[in-house]
Amino acid sequence: MATWFPYYAGFSTNFVSSIINSAGLPSNSTIGDPWNGSGTTTSTAARLGNHSWGGDLNPVMVIAAKAGLFNKSDLSCIEPLTADIVSNALMQKNVLNHDDGIRNWFKGTGAHALRKLERSIYKILVEPNQSSFLSNEQIESLSSIAAFFYVGLFRTIKRFVLPFTASNPTWIKIAKSTEEHINLSHSKVYQHFEEEVSLMIEALKEDNSPHINIGNSELRIRSSCEMHTAEESSDLILSSPPYCTRIDYAVATLPELAIIGFRIADFNLLRKKLIGSSTVPKHALEHNPNWGETCNEFLRALYQHPSKASKTYYYKSHLQYFHSIFLSLEKIERALKPAGACVLVVQDSYYKDIHNDLTSITVEMASHHGLRLKRRDDFVSEKNMAKVHPEIRKYRNDPIATESVLCFTK
Repeated sequence: MATWFPYYAGFSTNFVSSIINSAGLPSNSTIGDPWNGSGTTTSTAARLGNHSWGGDLNPVMVIAAKAGLFNKSDLSCIEPLTADIVSNALMQKNVLNHDDGIRNWFKGTGAHALRKLERSIYKILVEPNQSSFLSNEQIESLSSIAAFFYVGLFRTIKRFVLPFTASNPTWIKIAKSTEEHINLSHSKVYQHFEEEVSLMIEALKEDNSPHINIGNSELRIRSSCEMHTAEESSDLILSSPPYCTRIDYAVATLPELAIIGFRIADFNLLRKKLIGSSTVPKHALEHNPNWGETCNEFLRALYQHPSKASKTYYYKSHLQYFHSIFLSLEKIERALKPAGACVLVVQDSYYKDIHNDLTSITVEMASHHGLRLKRRDDFVSEKNMAKVHPEIRKYRNDPIATESVLCFTK
């Protein structure tokens, strides 16, 4: 189901299933993912009969994860609801504000049609008596059916903004001039929305996974540094921390954030909060000796590197990243039951010619918090951000990355 919403840093349902099935967990175990993304961990765990929880700071990803909990028993309502949503959208007056984020890519008619579809989904499936955008509380309580249609609309806008995708697959550009804005008719927008919903239905029909009890899964908009999960509650935590490759996960979902009403101030605040963000605080954090020898040696080498902005921007951004990962690992340890297990998928990277051995760094940080490494498996990563940077050959001839599966016990 996660294929409804492709996610650059996600892992597969088969991988999650194999980890859960090999963990020797008791029945009705609790499985969590503090960097839940599109929800592969939570949906797979729930379908295997477990309780699951997931957190993500990006509300778009929480909606996508909720859509992943859609139950095939509700499939019969999708086609009539689609007709109602489009019909309601056609009857609405123009509801587009002058500062609506959808205007970043679309001219009037197409922008109005997209906003009318969003307003229609909101009124039919969320709150008929309000005209506001989705609040965090509404997103966290969103039904899987409502999330299904929001994802259908996400897929629609993403389909139209493909010309604004950069060489970096996670970066979405904004139209720089009126000529670059996309001109669409209402009918074309509604047609593509119906097509995306139909594609999602077909994918659901082909999915042989068991039905799901949505009550077994709790999805929240939350930081991994501030998990509210009760201590000693999880049998297994399975996740993949954000890569230390300056992927801007907020920019990657900029069109979807526009759909749910994010303004510039909201967007900028989200970017600053995300781990590994390309934005940095004005004042650098202090490095922590407890981060481990590997981390601190890497930071020293980065700070001393002669390339531009090594001592300023890049040093600050890495301090921010390691500070957040260290704090998150502390929260993970606290969220595990005694003898609980944690499986993390991490990927190494380079700063210029300096190896960022994130696997060793994660192991050392986890060890400081009482998590013992039980097993490690390394693989050559097929998803390597270094390959999209044309100047990488100045520093390395072979821009490969290693992905590691780290299995810890408390």
